Amino acid sequence: MFTRRLSLCLAPSLTAIGLLAASVPAHASLPFVSGISCTGWRYATFSPGLTNTTRVTTTVLDDNLNIVDENHPTGSCVTVGSTATAGEYDQTFTVPRSCQQLGSSSDTMHTYRWNNGTTSTVSDSSTTAIVGANFVTTFTGTVTSGEFAGGTMTSTLTGLNADLAACNTPTGLTEIKMALTFNIVKVL
Repeated sequence: MFTRRLSLCLAPSLTAIGLLAASVPAHASLPFVSGISCTGWRYATFSPGLTNTTRVTTTVLDDNLNIVDENHPTGSCVTVGSTATAGEYDQTFTVPRSCQQLGSSSDTMHTYRWNNGTTSTVSDSSTTAIVGANFVTTFTGTVTSGEFAGGTMTSTLTGLNADLAACNTPTGLTEIKMALTFNIVKVL
Protein backbone atom coordinates (compact mmCIF):
# COMPACT_ATOMS: atom_id res chain seq x y z
CA MET A 1 0.00 0.00 0.00
CA PHE A 2 2.80 2.44 0.94
CA THR A 3 4.65 1.59 -2.30
CA ARG A 4 1.55 2.34 -4.34
CA ARG A 5 1.07 5.71 -2.60
CA LEU A 6 4.74 6.52 -3.11
CA SER A 7 4.66 5.58 -6.81
CA LEU A 8 1.51 7.68 -7.32
CA CYS A 9 3.30 10.50 -5.54
CA LEU A 10 6.58 10.28 -7.48
CA ALA A 11 5.31 9.92 -11.06
CA PRO A 12 4.10 13.52 -11.57
CA SER A 13 7.20 14.95 -9.88
CA LEU A 14 9.57 12.95 -12.05
CA THR A 15 7.67 14.18 -15.11
CA ALA A 16 7.95 17.80 -13.93
CA ILE A 17 11.68 17.38 -13.26
CA GLY A 18 12.11 16.05 -16.79
CA LEU A 19 10.20 19.03 -18.18
CA LEU A 20 12.36 21.43 -16.16
CA ALA A 21 15.56 19.78 -17.33
CA ALA A 22 14.42 19.50 -20.96
CA SER A 23 13.57 23.20 -21.03
CA VAL A 24 17.15 24.31 -20.32
CA PRO A 25 19.57 23.97 -23.26
CA ALA A 26 22.86 22.29 -22.38
CA HIS A 27 24.85 25.36 -23.51
CA ALA A 28 22.84 27.85 -21.42
CA SER A 29 24.78 29.72 -18.74
CA LEU A 30 21.57 30.76 -16.95
CA PRO A 31 18.41 28.67 -16.72
CA PHE A 32 15.43 29.64 -18.88
CA VAL A 33 13.12 28.18 -16.26
CA SER A 34 13.08 28.06 -12.51
CA GLY A 35 10.99 25.83 -10.35
CA ILE A 36 10.65 23.21 -7.70
CA SER A 37 9.29 19.68 -7.79
CA CYS A 38 8.62 17.96 -4.47
CA THR A 39 7.00 14.97 -2.87
CA GLY A 40 5.74 14.82 0.67
CA TRP A 41 2.64 14.28 2.77
CA ARG A 42 -0.38 16.13 4.11
CA TYR A 43 -1.44 15.29 7.64
CA ALA A 44 -4.89 16.68 8.45
CA THR A 45 -6.82 16.54 11.72
CA PHE A 46 -10.49 17.32 12.32
CA SER A 47 -12.11 18.20 15.65
CA PRO A 48 -14.75 17.04 16.15
CA GLY A 49 -14.26 14.31 13.55
CA LEU A 50 -15.89 14.69 10.14
CA THR A 51 -19.06 12.65 9.65
CA ASN A 52 -21.73 12.59 6.95
CA THR A 53 -23.57 15.36 8.85
CA THR A 54 -22.38 18.96 8.52
CA ARG A 55 -21.13 20.44 11.80
CA VAL A 56 -18.67 23.12 12.85
CA THR A 57 -15.22 21.52 12.71
CA THR A 58 -11.71 22.78 13.31
CA THR A 59 -9.37 21.56 10.57
CA VAL A 60 -5.58 21.60 10.92
CA LEU A 61 -3.58 21.06 7.71
CA ASP A 62 0.13 20.23 7.86
CA ASP A 63 1.81 19.83 4.45
CA ASN A 64 5.49 18.88 4.44
CA LEU A 65 7.57 18.79 1.26
CA ASN A 66 10.82 16.89 1.82
CA ILE A 67 10.48 17.23 5.61
CA VAL A 68 10.29 13.83 7.31
CA ASP A 69 8.72 13.34 10.77
CA GLU A 70 6.25 11.02 12.52
CA ASN A 71 3.35 12.10 10.25
CA HIS A 72 5.33 12.59 7.04
CA PRO A 73 7.29 9.39 6.23
CA THR A 74 9.05 10.42 3.00
CA GLY A 75 9.84 13.40 0.83
CA SER A 76 12.10 14.81 -1.86
CA CYS A 77 12.63 18.08 -3.73
CA VAL A 78 14.51 19.03 -6.89
CA THR A 79 14.95 22.67 -7.86
CA VAL A 80 16.18 24.70 -10.81
CA GLY A 81 17.20 28.31 -10.24
CA SER A 82 16.52 28.22 -6.49
CA THR A 83 18.28 27.22 -3.28
CA ALA A 84 15.07 25.82 -1.70
CA THR A 85 15.22 22.09 -0.96
CA ALA A 86 12.20 21.69 1.36
CA GLY A 87 9.01 23.52 2.25
CA GLU A 88 5.79 23.49 4.22
CA TYR A 89 2.28 24.83 4.34
CA ASP A 90 0.22 24.94 7.55
CA GLN A 91 -3.34 26.18 8.06
CA THR A 92 -5.99 26.00 10.78
CA PHE A 93 -9.61 26.98 10.18
CA THR A 94 -13.03 26.39 11.75
CA VAL A 95 -16.05 26.10 9.44
CA PRO A 96 -19.18 23.97 9.03
CA ARG A 97 -17.97 20.82 7.28
CA SER A 98 -18.78 17.18 6.55
CA CYS A 99 -17.04 14.28 4.82
CA GLN A 100 -18.91 15.13 1.61
CA GLN A 101 -17.13 18.49 1.50
CA LEU A 102 -13.69 16.89 1.28
CA GLY A 103 -14.37 16.59 -2.45
CA SER A 104 -15.78 20.04 -3.12
CA SER A 105 -14.02 22.48 -5.45
CA SER A 106 -12.79 25.76 -4.06
CA ASP A 107 -10.64 28.75 -4.95
CA THR A 108 -7.94 29.26 -2.36
CA MET A 109 -4.78 31.18 -1.48
CA HIS A 110 -1.88 29.28 0.09
CA THR A 111 1.54 30.50 1.24
CA TYR A 112 4.33 27.93 1.16
CA ARG A 113 7.42 28.56 3.31
CA TRP A 114 10.74 27.36 1.86
CA ASN A 115 13.84 26.37 3.82
CA ASN A 116 15.87 29.12 2.11
CA GLY A 117 13.82 31.79 3.95
CA THR A 118 11.51 32.67 1.06
CA THR A 119 7.78 32.09 0.52
CA SER A 120 5.51 31.48 -2.47
CA THR A 121 1.88 32.60 -2.33
CA VAL A 122 -0.33 30.62 -4.69
CA SER A 123 -3.86 31.28 -5.91
CA ASP A 124 -5.38 27.93 -6.91
CA SER A 125 -8.51 25.89 -7.38
CA SER A 126 -9.06 22.20 -6.72
CA THR A 127 -11.12 19.24 -7.85
CA THR A 128 -11.49 15.82 -6.26
CA ALA A 129 -12.26 12.49 -7.92
CA ILE A 130 -12.41 8.85 -6.89
CA VAL A 131 -9.72 6.94 -8.77
CA GLY A 132 -9.76 3.21 -8.06
CA ALA A 133 -9.23 2.72 -4.31
CA ASN A 134 -8.09 6.33 -3.85
CA PHE A 135 -9.55 9.79 -3.67
CA VAL A 136 -7.40 12.29 -5.54
CA THR A 137 -7.50 16.07 -5.15
CA THR A 138 -5.74 18.07 -7.85
CA PHE A 139 -4.78 21.72 -7.40
CA THR A 140 -3.81 24.07 -10.25
CA GLY A 141 -2.89 27.72 -9.93
CA THR A 142 -0.47 30.59 -10.25
CA VAL A 143 2.23 31.87 -7.91
CA THR A 144 1.07 35.44 -7.19
CA SER A 145 4.02 36.60 -5.08
CA GLY A 146 7.34 35.55 -3.60
CA GLU A 147 9.79 33.02 -5.00
CA PHE A 148 8.68 31.70 -8.40
CA ALA A 149 6.15 34.61 -8.81
CA GLY A 150 4.38 34.21 -12.15
CA GLY A 151 5.00 30.47 -12.19
CA THR A 152 2.40 27.75 -12.66
CA MET A 153 1.67 25.39 -9.76
CA THR A 154 0.21 21.90 -9.86
CA SER A 155 -0.25 19.68 -6.84
CA THR A 156 -1.94 16.36 -6.14
CA LEU A 157 -3.10 14.81 -2.86
CA THR A 158 -3.83 11.06 -2.88
CA GLY A 159 -5.62 9.32 0.00
CA LEU A 160 -7.18 5.91 0.46
CA ASN A 161 -10.96 5.61 0.19
CA ALA A 162 -10.81 3.17 3.12
CA ASP A 163 -9.81 6.09 5.36
CA LEU A 164 -13.23 7.62 4.66
CA ALA A 165 -15.03 4.66 6.30
CA ALA A 166 -14.63 6.57 9.58
CA CYS A 167 -17.19 9.08 8.26
CA ASN A 168 -19.88 6.51 9.05
CA THR A 169 -18.96 6.27 12.75
CA PRO A 170 -20.13 8.49 15.63
CA THR A 171 -16.55 9.73 16.21
CA GLY A 172 -16.03 10.48 12.54
CA LEU A 173 -12.83 10.98 10.57
CA THR A 174 -10.38 12.61 13.02
CA GLU A 175 -7.16 12.39 10.98
CA ILE A 176 -5.90 11.45 7.56
CA LYS A 177 -2.53 11.20 5.79
CA MET A 178 -2.32 11.83 2.05
CA ALA A 179 0.61 11.47 -0.35
CA LEU A 180 1.47 14.85 -1.87
CA THR A 181 3.17 15.98 -5.07
CA PHE A 182 3.92 19.66 -5.64
CA ASN A 183 5.37 21.37 -8.71
CA ILE A 184 6.03 24.96 -9.73
CA VAL A 185 7.45 25.86 -13.14
CA LYS A 186 8.29 29.46 -14.06
CA VAL A 187 9.45 30.34 -17.56
CA LEU A 188 12.01 33.16 -17.37
